[in-house]
Amino acid sequence: HVRHREWLDPMNGGCGRTLRSVDRTFVDHLRQAIGDSGPVMHWAAHERTVLRTLAARLDPNDDRERLDWLRDLAGETKQDHGRLIDMLSVAEGNVMTPHQQGRYSMKQLLPAACRTDRVWHELCELMDWQHHRAIVPSGRDPYRLLPPLPGSPVQTGIDTGGSDDESDLDPATMDSLFGVRCGTDAIRAFQQLRYGSDSTWGGVDTAALRESLLEYCKLDTAAMVAVWVWLTDLAEHADRQ
Repeated sequence: HVRHREWLDPMNGGCGRTLRSVDRTFVDHLRQAIGDSGPVMHWAAHERTVLRTLAARLDPNDDRERLDWLRDLAGETKQDHGRLIDMLSVAEGNVMTPHQQGRYSMKQLLPAACRTDRVWHELCELMDWQHHRAIVPSGRDPYRLLPPLPGSPVQTGIDTGGSDDESDLDPATMDSLFGVRCGTDAIRAFQQLRYGSDSTWGGVDTAALRESLLEYCKLDTAAMVAVWVWLTDLAEHADRQ
């Protein structure tokens, strides 16, 4: 059984909040979500780097229990990965399809995996995308199925960079106009929520932007499950050959 858990700092009441207090809250929520034992999957080194950065910012005296937990989770050396298992290292060198175009980023691998009906239906189940289940998955990029932001320029048909033809805009710009669809968008959305900057989604309701960020993060998590299902299916198929 797969259960989705999410947490995003409310970013309200910033007055008097230190970075360390925010770090502590995050670590406590993460521990509650994933527990004290068992493997934890991630993709590439970013999560491990962030967790070790958090550990370096905590107080060795006041946060000893949190530090012990983080070190057990993320390890402390290049050779010690703790409980973390990098799925990228599992995929690299073990699987290759023409649809990956020689790349192993999640944005490239997930559409390749979703060409399989079972994986596509698994992803739709995880995302509660019942209305998308009947779509033929061949070539479909799930990240482009994320709903546009209410009030975004694309949804309202305004402010598309002065172009009457959306096709004149480069794909990255178009994706940003829709909402949060990639890691860079997620960083921009987080900055806008925390600092009030509106350079990317000016005039978009804060609650809608927050929901868009959470939905993108949910898809990133569901993508890990979908790709894992795909990899295990490929391994089982190879064993039967």
